[in-house]
Amino acid sequence: MIKFLKILVIFISFILVSCSMPENDLRMEVVMEAVKKKEESYRNRQYKKCIERAELEANAYIDSIIANEIYLSLLDSLSFPSKPIKPDYPDSLKLKDTSLVRIKTLDVNAHKQDSLK
Repeated sequence: MIKFLKILVIFISFILVSCSMPENDLRMEVVMEAVKKKEESYRNRQYKKCIERAELEANAYIDSIIANEIYLSLLDSLSFPSKPIKPDYPDSLKLKDTSLVRIKTLDVNAHKQDSLK
């Protein structure tokens, strides 16, 4: 009888152990899936944070480049408009009026008359 009880206890323990194994495996699978989902969501959040941080740094860098370009263009004298080119002067004015010639001839005649006196 004791032998029978020992065998029965061993048999029942094997049954309990064998029945509980798939449940443990099932629990482990559920736990592993939950861990994988959490890990994936964590990686996605970290990736998004990294992208946002990179965009902010790039925007700051580009803004500083633009500000430097504007500052340098204000300091650069080449960017200011140059003075306009003056037009050439005409060679000489040609008068159609001959009154100057008459005045000169009158002056010459007046000097001659003064010198004759």
